[in-house]
Amino acid sequence: MNRFALVLFLILAFQFRINASDLVEVLPLTNQILMLHFDDGYAIYHKKGQARSNEKVIVEMLNTTEAVKPINYLLKSIDDTNYTEGKNPTDIGRKTKGTEFTWMCQNWANGCVNPGPDHVEEHWIYLYLPQPLQSNKTYQLQTGSLANNGSQWTFTFNEQQQRSEAVHVNQIGYTPGATEKYGYVYHWAGDKGSINLTAYSGKNFYLLNLTTKQVAFTGKLTFRKTKTNAETGQVTETPSGNFLAADVYECNFSAFKEPGDYKLVVEGIGSSFPFRITDDLYRDVFYTSIRGLYHNRSGIELKKPYTEFERKAPHNPLITPGFAGKLKYTTSRFIDWTNGDNDDSNTEHPDKKAIEAGMKG
Repeated sequence: MNRFALVLFLILAFQFRINASDLVEVLPLTNQILMLHFDDGYAIYHKKGQARSNEKVIVEMLNTTEAVKPINYLLKSIDDTNYTEGKNPTDIGRKTKGTEFTWMCQNWANGCVNPGPDHVEEHWIYLYLPQPLQSNKTYQLQTGSLANNGSQWTFTFNEQQQRSEAVHVNQIGYTPGATEKYGYVYHWAGDKGSINLTAYSGKNFYLLNLTTKQVAFTGKLTFRKTKTNAETGQVTETPSGNFLAADVYECNFSAFKEPGDYKLVVEGIGSSFPFRITDDLYRDVFYTSIRGLYHNRSGIELKKPYTEFERKAPHNPLITPGFAGKLKYTTSRFIDWTNGDNDDSNTEHPDKKAIEAGMKG
């Protein structure tokens, strides 16, 4: 190929490159469902002193039509004979939501109308497999041109090592003396609804000590509540008044009291985020909460040694530079106002019109 032909080929290849999202996670949801997490891009936000409309998004969007076609996925394995030849999923679900939003306003017609992208979306694709994944077996998933950052993804299915989005714990942790300690197993898979966990009822769950790598507690997964269980009196705001839209199973380890760092592992499904059991559990929570309140206080100076984010006291007429004379007081109270206060003859609250005009208060 001569130099001119090579340059022309590269130009055409770039020009007709298909935009695609990045595949950022491949995780088994259970041994029967593989979850793919796509991220379309990111938002660039305005900086201090800039107009808040000075924002944009950098996105390459997932082709959601192609993403739900089983033919676009092939799962193979070198040590699981069920997948030696490679198999397509039998069914696919999708969940999509906006995750980053901007103040962009490209056109106005009784409200902002943006012909271009003004937010970033993430997508979760659920591949329902023809055969269950086997523990400690290695798999390769082929995704064709769906992802911008690759086309083949290798993973080993191991419930202890791989987190499942279906396994939930209190990530702050639990105190040893807490009378009730539960983990929960459930997941809403977008247009596929609640995943079916019936086959896992009665399976073992256990607490894995992250320091010793030993099993510290074992129990059985049991059914808790249906997806139609009402959790709020405002039943019109969510389907069936339920916030999860999923059937829930529970892991009861209330009897376990040994301090340490753990993961909850469920047989055939996967593990949770790490969590801690300790008497001093709420110290960090309290510290972080109070630190947040401190940084949001107005009228006081923020300074070392209490923070690295120093600033002068804002909105304080006694010490804030340039604030003298900016704060005005009135005897009129908003809660005292009535419709009659608009009357020019009103003498009880004479400041009302001035306040509304921005002249006082």
